[in-house]
Amino acid sequence: SLKCVGNPLDEKEFYIEIVAPKFENVFGFKPNIKYFDKKTTFGFRIYSKSIIRFLTEIMNLPIGKKYDYLKIPSILSGINLINFIRGVFDTDGCISFKKETYPVISVSSKNRDFLIEISNILKKLEFKFSKVYTYKVKDERLKKGFSIISRIELSGFQNLNNWIKTIKFYSPKHLAKIEKYY
Repeated sequence: SLKCVGNPLDEKEFYIEIVAPKFENVFGFKPNIKYFDKKTTFGFRIYSKSIIRFLTEIMNLPIGKKYDYLKIPSILSGINLINFIRGVFDTDGCISFKKETYPVISVSSKNRDFLIEISNILKKLEFKFSKVYTYKVKDERLKKGFSIISRIELSGFQNLNNWIKTIKFYSPKHLAKIEKYY
């Protein structure tokens, strides 16, 4: 099975309007979008040997939780690589405006090596950012009470302008923030 979910508070629209139609465009059917995990997540789960085979054998995506083995598929290049980066930031990234004026685009992951791969692509696309750094995040759901997270931040108007021109956002929540503050 493949489970793809997000936060129902601010990503429901993204799954309904963006993810499901794109999934249908690629795989020929629209997944059943709904709540999961006692209504704490929203998205879809599919059961399809052919789709799993495509993702693991052709796209070379590993089986398991994304943060354990996540890496950029080696088959991607050009526009597909940019689309992949956009997808990562639309789902796991954010845009914020410090003091409502200074833009910061960021993404966090438990997989530091994955973020290093992304940072190398962003360097080639002439983005300027702080290095990938690691920090501890309080998480009461875990036995030890915290998680170790890595993060990339792209700060400033030059990065935002380059992002809008080169990569773009599709996430409605990110687009709404840009429209409100930029």
